[in-house]
Amino acid sequence: MSSTSFWQADLSPASLPELANGPLRGIQQSDVAIVGAGITGTAAALWLARAGLKVTIVESRRIAAGASGRNAGILANGTTGSYANTIARHGREKARRVWAFTVRNHELAAGLIAEMGEQGWDCGYRRNGGLKLAASPQELTELRKDEALLREDGWEVEPVGLRDIPPRLRLFYRGGSYHPANGEVHPARYVAGMALLASRAGATIYQESPVLSLAEDEQGVTLVTPVGALHANKLILATNAWLPEVGKLAGADWLAKCITPTRGQMIATEPLEELVFPCPCSADHGYQYWRQAEGRLIVGGWRNQSFATEEVAEETPGPEVQTAPRCFCA
Repeated sequence: MSSTSFWQADLSPASLPELANGPLRGIQQSDVAIVGAGITGTAAALWLARAGLKVTIVESRRIAAGASGRNAGILANGTTGSYANTIARHGREKARRVWAFTVRNHELAAGLIAEMGEQGWDCGYRRNGGLKLAASPQELTELRKDEALLREDGWEVEPVGLRDIPPRLRLFYRGGSYHPANGEVHPARYVAGMALLASRAGATIYQESPVLSLAEDEQGVTLVTPVGALHANKLILATNAWLPEVGKLAGADWLAKCITPTRGQMIATEPLEELVFPCPCSADHGYQYWRQAEGRLIVGGWRNQSFATEEVAEETPGPEVQTAPRCFCA
């Protein structure tokens, strides 16, 4: 089943007239075919088109229809796990390089967002830092350990005491860390902005064009959609949770082992007059996250309360998890 997120509902098709190509029709030819118009597909199309290749995206629904338009829109440097655990798992040098990679990624994103702004497209980007909060004394100890390691490696981080966190949170969290380099963005508008830049670089994007079959021969690949076909020299599958499904069309059932579809649930409140959270926040090792956008509280996570029900390619909310973010907003 499908649903529409707050971000997707805010992205009007009328605001994207130059991307209104409709479905793929007839027989088309391209250097590179990309399946999926989320962040991966649109970014790949942008850089390949700027490199001079003829690029075509086919998207089964709409731009940012999947996870790229259903997330919290938090741009956070670093890894999902703690820095200390990353060091323990991969070594200090690799951990430092991974963190540097994410910093560079944010710089690239900020540069592209500036380009979008110059071309009249706003995606709500703010670099206002981010709070990592501790839901337990043990987590607070882990955050303090991370802070010391991060500072040793030259990354910005500041300890946050209980009295320094927003008053509404002090009953539930023990303190945390402030990461001044983090930011936030309207995720669906960001992906649409990437699509605009890609289109203006020469890429073609067809929406409402689900791939029905995939065939490979010595000349490349052929994708068949309901009313058209696309021949390309190279193929990129940028389908995220639908990789297992699309992989089967290509005779690559092994791709099902590469990705486990997992649902992330969120809610959005009505706009509030009060600014409750000045920057994005996360807690409980990233399993809780929230921010305030356009006055609304955007709250998600708590997947760790019901892992068994969340490993699905399902876009409608489920009751096992929805109760927690609703209680948070109460």
